[in-house]
Amino acid sequence: MEKKDFKSKWDNYWYYYKYHTLAGIFVLVVIVLIVISCTNRDVEVELTLVDTTALVNDIDMKEEIYADFGGKNDLDTEGLLMRSQADYVDDITAERTGAKSIAGAIESGEIDGIFVYRGIEIRQEYVGNIEKVLPQDLLDELDEYLIGYLMVDDNGDTYDSEITAGIVVNEAKRFVETYGDIEDYVVLQIPENCQHPENVIAFIKYLFDIQ
Repeated sequence: MEKKDFKSKWDNYWYYYKYHTLAGIFVLVVIVLIVISCTNRDVEVELTLVDTTALVNDIDMKEEIYADFGGKNDLDTEGLLMRSQADYVDDITAERTGAKSIAGAIESGEIDGIFVYRGIEIRQEYVGNIEKVLPQDLLDELDEYLIGYLMVDDNGDTYDSEITAGIVVNEAKRFVETYGDIEDYVVLQIPENCQHPENVIAFIKYLFDIQ
């Protein structure tokens, strides 16, 4: 009897409130999907660094340094990106397919900093002059670590250009603490058109322990 009464009541309810119920379920599903979408949304990029040396990325700066750097500067570590040279195609493939090369990513402002070995810096036409990005007081602090682009004269001898190409970072305090002594010079270049100059400046100060 009770089952029959329940069925009767349900049939009666469904007859009169079927569309209201379906509408309510639909609204609930939409709300759940919105919440899931907001929860899984991409974190805003705070800093994008590229490592062409296969050194920094292998040891995983994101774990060794990014967590500490992000905590000290109130930045979401998920928005701190460390890419490798393998994440980009060569210039010829980029021209043919439309995919991004390192040069293309620099030109579009997507790269905030790039680690290279001394002597194979990214060309000035792409990076520009780091002195146009960093404040003078920081440049003064880093004076002994600033280097020009490596040029070759008519006799085949090399010399530094007057334009600053980047910062030698392998002797920076945090770098040494994380990676130890590196024989080769590791240079951090900062493109003039980087999108997060304030975070680049904070990152450099963090590496060199500049207050």
